[in-house]
Amino acid sequence: MAKKVAIIGAGISGLGSIKNALDAGLEPTAYERDSWIGGIWRFTEDDRSTVQKSTILNTSKHFSCFSDFPIPKDMPNYLPADLYQRYLENYAEKFDLTKRIRFNHRIEKIKKSEDYEDTGRWEVHYVDERAENKEVVAVVYDFVMVCSGVYSQPYIPDIPSIKEFTGEIIHSKKYKTFKGFEGKRVLVVGLGNTAGDIACELSRHAAQVYISTRRGAWILPRLSTGGQPIDMYGFRRSINSIPKKVRSWLFEAKIKSIYNLANFGLEPVDNPGVQFAVINDELPHRIVVGSIIVKDEIDYFKEKQVFFKDGNHIDAIDTVIFATGFNTQCPVLPASMFKPNQSHQFYKAVFSPELSKPTLAVIGCFRVKGPVLPLTELQARWAVQVFNGECILPNKEEMNKDILAFQYHDKMEKYGKASSVKFLINSYIDYMDDVASLIGAKPNLWKMFFQDPGFAIKCFFGPCIPAQYRLVGPHPWSGARKVIEDVEDSIRTPLRTRTVVEHQSSKSAARRFLNWILLALFVLVVGMFLLKVK
Repeated sequence: MAKKVAIIGAGISGLGSIKNALDAGLEPTAYERDSWIGGIWRFTEDDRSTVQKSTILNTSKHFSCFSDFPIPKDMPNYLPADLYQRYLENYAEKFDLTKRIRFNHRIEKIKKSEDYEDTGRWEVHYVDERAENKEVVAVVYDFVMVCSGVYSQPYIPDIPSIKEFTGEIIHSKKYKTFKGFEGKRVLVVGLGNTAGDIACELSRHAAQVYISTRRGAWILPRLSTGGQPIDMYGFRRSINSIPKKVRSWLFEAKIKSIYNLANFGLEPVDNPGVQFAVINDELPHRIVVGSIIVKDEIDYFKEKQVFFKDGNHIDAIDTVIFATGFNTQCPVLPASMFKPNQSHQFYKAVFSPELSKPTLAVIGCFRVKGPVLPLTELQARWAVQVFNGECILPNKEEMNKDILAFQYHDKMEKYGKASSVKFLINSYIDYMDDVASLIGAKPNLWKMFFQDPGFAIKCFFGPCIPAQYRLVGPHPWSGARKVIEDVEDSIRTPLRTRTVVEHQSSKSAARRFLNWILLALFVLVVGMFLLKVK
């Protein structure tokens, strides 16, 4: 009889977990508090955490998909939230996942069963919100996968004078659309992706928008050379093999060749190797036309005035929107397993070393400099292998050493002190390779090079899309190779909606330039390898 696994949440982490549990021969049951799949990706007008009406993905479709279910070629390279929600629904339909989900079910708590030390089983306590009596029901499961996330409680910084402000104060969690802000003077606090999106949208409807930042930001457009998605260049094994300091320098030079960030008031305090970039195509342009004015960190409030630490102030502010992130919490987990606002508590961001039995996995409990979905899917693939005994975790001491190393890495990467970004994964490719190697899903490029050199070169110099992790390992996908080979065509398909004749001169020049770049990278990587061998 198949062992039962409870999956908490039916967002992107939950859907991937259901599918991978089925692949592993387990019997999954997912509990979803809402009446739909997709989690935050379905827009709602109420106060719950969802996308804004105008949200567009910050990562391209090639990196925002499941490894065995690519987003169709004819869909845009960057999907609006509604199209992404449709993709998730198509995924659920393709693999018949919806029947495994209990909608409108709220989890009260998860606790060890009475026989946990012998069996590793868990009690899942839930409430069916559709029932009249709202009775708490407990069900015992062999395994649990927590896919509900930890970013749900809004964080607003403690500014002592904030109560003196007589205008409106909201958190970005409550912002869904520009409606209601027309003609107002608005201050957006923070300069992450959400803050940039809100400020740019409001700048077309509000009387004036200000944005307050402590650290500045590296502003990165969605498109790179030749109009290709920026992540198609950034997330390549060849690029990832270059030393971090060199990558950071090249990245900084590239951005500064487009914008003098100091002139825009956006100059960041740290180099791009340690500070999150903001994905935004509009912000510099909205600043240029005066629709957005950049201000310093807030010092204090006085009625409808806001005073900043550089001595400047602004008057007659109607609304302050704090786009300052979330506190980390996971109330369904036992208190001994999760400490709010403490970073890196799980082995490889998935398993708690405090458990004597590895029967509970936390999926999607991280922030990453890159795409989210592929990491959650790979975490789920690994978790079910651990559940089935195909992968064995190290002992508690070794897991804690790994967690401490992760914390140290975090501190060294972030400003030379403990990061304010909790559960940060700095490198998409490094983490994917690390976890994939645990289940045998990491492609062996050296072996591949001797068997199929052309394809190996494509995997090394081309974008490291999720399909690379379905070439080998548990439940490989026969279509993975074609997706990798056709990725350039997938970029062009939604763009070429008109027949044109490309100028041969520019076409040849572009190809020559790309060939020189690839040759230089190849020489650099081979040289580094030879130095390591010596």
